[in-house]
Amino acid sequence: AKYNWSMRFLIAAHFITGLVYIVWLTMEMMSPSTKVFMYLIGPMFLVAEGLSFVTRVVCFVQYFTKQQKAICPLYKLEPAFPESEWPVVQFCVTHYREPVHETYQTLKNLIDMDYPMHKLEINILDDGFFDCKNGVYSVSRVGQEMTDMIRALVSRIARGHGSAHVENAYDCPSIH
Repeated sequence: AKYNWSMRFLIAAHFITGLVYIVWLTMEMMSPSTKVFMYLIGPMFLVAEGLSFVTRVVCFVQYFTKQQKAICPLYKLEPAFPESEWPVVQFCVTHYREPVHETYQTLKNLIDMDYPMHKLEINILDDGFFDCKNGVYSVSRVGQEMTDMIRALVSRIARGHGSAHVENAYDCPSIH
């Protein structure tokens, strides 16, 4: 609540000082010492400042009003939103030589989401998959564990078992 009132105070102060600035700018443009400025550049500058001020005020109004946010699963929308029209959702999971169990829970949660599997794309970005020794690339230990975990997870889902207890489906001691 403190933030809300302090933000409202700052917005009101901005509004008042902005009005004072525009009045001052108009008065300065009308002074006899600024004839060239007054006729050529002044009107464009004043319009630009006025538009900038109005834009800021319009944007700041959202801080004064309470924003209504609602989360509703697509299948609960009324009228019904057909599943064929649901968007494909793409996730990118980054991984670099972390223990596989740290990524496992993320993948499991993505798969267990309340969203059709055929509408999910999960990309695993793993730049630590290969080791390079003497110019020869080979799969790293963590890279192989990650591959085994993903294959087990996908295989279990393909058989219709979901992602529950996948950690027992392959030999990876780092998963608890």
